[in-house]
Amino acid sequence: MNGGSNTSVPRISCVLDLPDEILKEICKNCTQNDWICLSLVCKRFRDLAASQLYRNFHIVFPDEDDPFFDSPIDDLAGGLHTFTTSDYNYAKHLREICLETLSIGKKAEAAYKPYHANVSCGKFMNTLMLLTLRKAQSLDSFQWNIRVELDSTVYKALHNTKTLRHLHLRLQEGPTIYKTPSLYYPATHYPASLEALTSGTTKNPSTIGSFQNLETLAVLDIDSLDIITELKACIRNSSSSLRKLKLSFSDRLSMQARRLDPDPYDFDDGDIQILPLAPQARLLMIERERKAQESVLGRIFEVEPFRAKKIHMPAEFSTGDEEENRPQEHRSREGQRFIDEVSVVFSRMVANFTGVDDFRLLEQYDGFKTIVKAAKKYVDETDARSEPRPLIQGGADSEEEDEPSLHSDDNANDRQQSNRELLERLFSTKNDDGSNLGDMNTEDNIGDELLTIVDELTWDIDIPKPKGPAGSKNVSTALPGATDKNKLVQSLNEDEIMKAVHSLRKMTDAALKDARKTLSLDRHSQEFYDGAVRAHESLDLLLLNAKEVQHELKAMEAEKADAHATDARRGLITSEREQLLRNVNQYARDTRGISLHSLSIHLIPIRASVLGKAIDLHSLKRITLLNVGEQKKFWGLMMKENKLKPLPLLKIFTDDVSLQFLQLVSELDRVTEVFMLRRSPKSQPESFAPTLDITIGQIRNFILKKHLPTLQQLMIKNLADNSWDIDAQTMRLICVRGQRLKELAVSVGMHAIHTFIQNIGYLKNLQAFQIVSFRADDACLSVMRETRHFIGDAVCTNAGLKLEWLAIGEEERATRIVRKQRVKKSKRKEAKGKEHITGSHGSNTSGYFPAVPMTWDPLMEGEDDEFDGLPQLPEIELVEGVAFYDVYGIRIFKKEIVAGKL
Repeated sequence: MNGGSNTSVPRISCVLDLPDEILKEICKNCTQNDWICLSLVCKRFRDLAASQLYRNFHIVFPDEDDPFFDSPIDDLAGGLHTFTTSDYNYAKHLREICLETLSIGKKAEAAYKPYHANVSCGKFMNTLMLLTLRKAQSLDSFQWNIRVELDSTVYKALHNTKTLRHLHLRLQEGPTIYKTPSLYYPATHYPASLEALTSGTTKNPSTIGSFQNLETLAVLDIDSLDIITELKACIRNSSSSLRKLKLSFSDRLSMQARRLDPDPYDFDDGDIQILPLAPQARLLMIERERKAQESVLGRIFEVEPFRAKKIHMPAEFSTGDEEENRPQEHRSREGQRFIDEVSVVFSRMVANFTGVDDFRLLEQYDGFKTIVKAAKKYVDETDARSEPRPLIQGGADSEEEDEPSLHSDDNANDRQQSNRELLERLFSTKNDDGSNLGDMNTEDNIGDELLTIVDELTWDIDIPKPKGPAGSKNVSTALPGATDKNKLVQSLNEDEIMKAVHSLRKMTDAALKDARKTLSLDRHSQEFYDGAVRAHESLDLLLLNAKEVQHELKAMEAEKADAHATDARRGLITSEREQLLRNVNQYARDTRGISLHSLSIHLIPIRASVLGKAIDLHSLKRITLLNVGEQKKFWGLMMKENKLKPLPLLKIFTDDVSLQFLQLVSELDRVTEVFMLRRSPKSQPESFAPTLDITIGQIRNFILKKHLPTLQQLMIKNLADNSWDIDAQTMRLICVRGQRLKELAVSVGMHAIHTFIQNIGYLKNLQAFQIVSFRADDACLSVMRETRHFIGDAVCTNAGLKLEWLAIGEEERATRIVRKQRVKKSKRKEAKGKEHITGSHGSNTSGYFPAVPMTWDPLMEGEDDEFDGLPQLPEIELVEGVAFYDVYGIRIFKKEIVAGKL
């Protein structure tokens, strides 16, 4: 032997000698039972098995009618108990945490109702989830698809998980239970300025805004616009890596902009029940909410700055533009000449301004308007020096000198008690039916609850009257920084809020004064009753405006806090490489938008201009727009972009099919998935988009004729009428040219069914077929059952088909087509030692005739000798009643697709 033989290659004597990489690949191909057995072998195998067993923690809350609803095994409690109490850290292997429901809607909400955050079980679940997340070291995906509020500490633990890349959150219903103190102040301590108004508020802990570098973000069932600022920060922090985005409003929030909600208008600080809003106040509330929701996407994508809503007060209480609307004849000639010259000069400056991109047309117009108002105010104040005007210091009416002021030097508590007694007397008025005017539908009375709110709005100190939308001081500080659009916008927002606060005080004084007038009348007169009703309407409007001011104030403070946090984050960047990377990402977003591959929006109104600036349309591969208002302008924008450069869009789901949409799809190079939905007129929330007369002929000519060779999923679902029903011609086209179709959902009649059965042999790749609506003269259960069997027979005679799932109607149940190979039965073997059977008269010695047996053997069951050599067709068995949620891998059966939601 030579010296080199001492360095021999190590020999593998057992499986433990294999490297971990090979063992991991082997474990990936094992079953769950194998992993459990492996975990008991040794520590090394336990690590390998645990990495597969606890890789995904997937919990599904079953419906009440599901067989597993009363299962004695609690997977959620058992899993969290294992993660939090075991000596071995199983949580370090977690890659995905998912909590979801089988169905959607009320049934799903009932499934997880015991786990709400305001009950003990929900609090325990939040605590155990927190402890699990703290141990998770490699978590990549977190899907919280139940409307249960997460604790702020859970959000903090998720923020600290640096490996998190995919986040899916379905927000809770109603306000958070971890709310901050009310923005309203006691009557004796109401602040005199906006700074004092907001200085006592505390900031909510960050929930969504602190996530960074996400690749997938889904925030669904948004129930309040207060979260928009945090959502904007999250998208900003992940703009360079974000590839998939899903956003949706809750039904409750979207309905506030669609109809007159008869429910009481609740305040944030308590379950205060008041009388239903007067029609005028309710209509005003709907108009304001609709405008606010239309601006949401602009705020989220930072295409448009946050602008405080202008609270439209009654004319007698408005403090907005009295100086601006002052007649010109009251101004001196020199003053008016100065105003005209300033207007001409600055209009020319705006027309020729070509500064940075941030100072766009909106900011140019606002700056010009601010300067002109400042000039008018300067002239008015100069002309008024010789004739000073008295300031308004109390109620709306000043002609009654004998009426005591609500802001006199009397004791505040005595005045507060006086106001309480005043309204108690007012709302104890009897209706025609004998009930109190202030009575609710139950035993509750408007007394204490409503008076508490009014007391909070009855302020004791004078709030300075705003100096217009932007005073001279604000102009001097805002205009030099006009390149930063937020400076001017914040100044305008603050002035708008202060104007609304001042008007609210005037409305409160006037309402109480009007109540005193009413009480001085005869309590049995019609005039007294009419005055009490007017007081109720004025208080409705007062409370509505108070809530609007509260919301705008919170939104403005959130925007300011977000701006400060952004500036602070920029200041923390010390590395030149980080600064360069940030500049590159910001430039890409400003010039092209966010490079999303998938965008899904539900119930949030869209505008083509906002999406065109915010999203890089040339990177979108999938888009879902459901109940987002009229979409034809957006599809028109997509058509223009497609002409400049072909769009890579492959998958589309929309519920507003227009000619612009059809034209766009016909111009795309390739499409693999098209889902078209028209909702029922009775569906809620109703759509803002008008109903268009699109027929199946137009769909066939624009979409099917071109894209059927590449389509893999196709749904044409019309729940409103039969204008999209597939006729025989269209069905034949689908069968002959749709050879790559895997999933098909359409509405058909009997002729189309016959055509489908006759041409089903072309659909080699079809796996699922759903008849959304079956149009037949006799659509009884027996006809539908026989239709399933007819299609099953067609599948039996076409051996190469892959069709496995069949559904008819909207009951969310499918029929599975199970194939069984025919087994050829062997001939019956003869028993050993059995002699040949002879005739009754012994053997036949003549040899001319065969022997006649005493008995005849029965024919063998399944005797198929005569079919030898022919191809054997499979037997078909139909398994009915399979729920959609038990079918995996079929998109047309997914609960979100079926319901038309996210």
